[in-house]
Order: sequence, then structure tokens, then C-alpha cells
Amino acid sequence: MHDIVVIKQILQDIKERMILSEISEWTNSTYSEISEAVFAKTGVLLSRNTLKNMVAKVLENELSFTPQNSTRQALVHFLDYADWNDYKQKNIQLFTEPVHEATDDLPVSSKNYSGAVIIILVISALIAVFFVIANKPKLNRDAGYSFSLNDSVGYAPHTFTINYDFSQIKDSVFVDFDVYSAAGRYEYKQISNDKGLLNFCYYNPGKYTITVYIAHKPVKTFNVLILSNGWVAKVYNAEDEKVEKPDALVPFRAMWPRYIRFDNIINQGFINESEMEVKEDFVKTLSNIRKNYKTEFSVFQEFEIDGDNIDFMVNFFNKKFGIENYCYSAGFELIGTERNLTFDIMQPGCKIYARYWLSDQYKDGFSNNLTNFEHSFLLPRTVKMEIRNKALKLYLDDKSFFNCKYNASVGKIIGIVLTFKGSATVNWIELKDAKSGKYFRDDFH
Repeated sequence: MHDIVVIKQILQDIKERMILSEISEWTNSTYSEISEAVFAKTGVLLSRNTLKNMVAKVLENELSFTPQNSTRQALVHFLDYADWNDYKQKNIQLFTEPVHEATDDLPVSSKNYSGAVIIILVISALIAVFFVIANKPKLNRDAGYSFSLNDSVGYAPHTFTINYDFSQIKDSVFVDFDVYSAAGRYEYKQISNDKGLLNFCYYNPGKYTITVYIAHKPVKTFNVLILSNGWVAKVYNAEDEKVEKPDALVPFRAMWPRYIRFDNIINQGFINESEMEVKEDFVKTLSNIRKNYKTEFSVFQEFEIDGDNIDFMVNFFNKKFGIENYCYSAGFELIGTERNLTFDIMQPGCKIYARYWLSDQYKDGFSNNLTNFEHSFLLPRTVKMEIRNKALKLYLDDKSFFNCKYNASVGKIIGIVLTFKGSATVNWIELKDAKSGKYFRDDFH
């Protein structure tokens, strides 16, 4: 069996699992999303170019194409199979080999005869496939089981109670909790085929999606929101992101088991460099997690603010602070119920590390010229994001440096995340609904 046949089915399974568009319509943003998801679950980083090349080979039906073994294993592990052969054996009924054309060196009569045979074989194969599919036991995705949460919103730490009944289901059942455990293990649990109760605790504020899989296919999803009591601070080694390929995008929060909570060094939510006792403690602790570190500050609550019509402003500065860092950055992220708005600005000379992911619009500095995202922020600067009906503009001290339009709605804002390479001081932050006038502001006094 040609590998291209198996890869085609794997891509189809990934499309269904991640609820993506048709494979032929995948964009750079889609490849980045897949790369991120595979890395988060398997620890193997497949670059955007690797995935893009694979899809191109599938669409061209290039029979000689064979992905590297590490790529094949990462994809099947992502789909919860033991290895490549395990995937092939359990999905053999889905594979259909391409039909080869007759060669030109045959006599005319032979070619006509071969052509007739091929047509008959093709028709026979189609009929056989039809009956296999028609007679294959079907999973009723709307009945035969129950799965429900006691609620969908709670303050961290928060335990959700899940009631389920899979006693009528014979296939394997898994639940993806969209989070890593404290030990760095992705929380993807198999559920017994019976009736019961399951408790699961989320320790950290954020937006998560619980997905139920039956026979390795997603059948139900639940969005949960873990709220924070004010701002939460984290610090972690910047190298723990494990970004090995320039076109890979790894969300800052994906590596949360490797950060250290620092509630004892927070002054009104943010590190304040004027506090010498804080500085001493901070520098001493950071020396234990190497020289390059990041600090992150977040707040999650139901702001009731329209993410497609906002004014978002942050006054901050970020400078060398005790430990040596390279390419200082400031990252800003608004978490929406539907999509997120994320962008980074870099110190001059480091545009290669700049990026933005604004709803469905994505670019990074490795393959794009993002010079306009290079700025000095050794002294206080005010960053502003202005959005009117999905038309977005970015400003620095009232001077516009970027604009774009996106298509997919962000929804309501439910989280604010600020991430800095090194340390930073934030003087104030404001988020305002441009239509209703509703706003959130914190001056950290």
C-alpha cells in the first residue's frame, strides 16, 4: 500500500478532529494550528512547511511520496494510535489504492482490453467500497450515550463534575481536557464504557475546550472558562518553548508546567522594579532557571465587551533587569470566546521574532518583513489596539504602525494576557467596548 493513501486518510482524520476546513483550503494559519496541536500533544514539532508539502503531495496524488518516519509517527500518535502500522491495521477498510493507467507500449487490442478490464475493476471496487461503507456499523453521534458538565464557568482552582453514560458504546471513548498536568503530561483520558461520574480540576485560569472522542472521532465539545481572582503572574525559562523550526508557532501558555508561580513578588499585579526586596528575590530565583526568562501576567473574567469593537491600551516599559536576556519583547493577547487577538513587538534588531495572530490573520518575522513591529520600550510607551467592525489598527504613542482586516469574529473578551521577555512594569491598562462604552481599567495602585 502506498504511503500517500494512508497520509490522505490521516489528514482527513486531523481535519475532522480539529474541525478544520477542507484540506484543499488550508492556509498558513491552518498549518500553524496543526503544528501547534501536534507539538502540544506529542512533543514533536512538525514545521508549517513540512505539513504544507505533505498536503501538496496528497493533492497531487504523488505515489512515490513517503514522509519521514518521525513525521508519520507524530501524526498517528496525535490521533491516539500506537504507531504507523497500528493506524493502518485499524483503518484498513478506509484505504483505496489509486488505479494505474495502461502503458503506451501495449498493442492497441491489448490496451483496449486492459482499458475494459480496468473499467470493470474500478466499477467493482466502487461497488465493494459502497457495500463496505453501507454495512459498516454506524456510530449514532446524537444518541446512544450521554455526557454532561455540572457547569462551564468557575474560579481557579475549579473542579468540574462530568456525568456520562457510554454503556451502549462498544468503541473506545476518550476525553481531551485541553491542558497539561503539573507533571507535563497532556490530559487525554480514556473513559470506561459504562455509566459513571468523573471529576477534573483546572488549576490555572484560561479558556479550555473539552472534547469527547468515540472511535477516535470527535463527537461533542464543551467550552469551559476558568476565571481568576485578579491578576495571575508566572515566570518561566524562555527556552522551554522548544521552538526548533522558524515557521512553528507555540503559544506561550502551552508550556505552563515549566513556569514558576511568583505571588510573593507581585506588587499590585505586576513586578515593580522600585521594590529592592522584590528585585533581590526575583534575581536570585531566576538564576536557577537560566538566563533567558519570560514573565506573564493574565486576568480572566467575563468582561461583556465585544471583541470586534474595542479600544485596548497598555502603558508599560521593559528593560534589562538583573539577568541577561536577548531580544526583549512585549506580547499582548486578548482571549475571546471565539477567537484570539495576539501580537508581539520586539526591540530594534529583533524583527525576526515578531509575530501577530489576529483572529484569522497570521504572520511571523521568520518569513515576513515585520520591521514595523520593532520598537524601543526602555521608557514608558502606550500601545493601543483599535478595532471597528473587524477593521484593526495598532498604535504606539498615538502613531499608527499596523492595520488589517480579519473575517472571523472574536466574540466576547474573556481574558487579557501580557507576556514579556525579561521583566516589565505596567503602569496602567484599559479595555473599552467602542459601542456600549463598557470598560475595564486597572492602574495597579
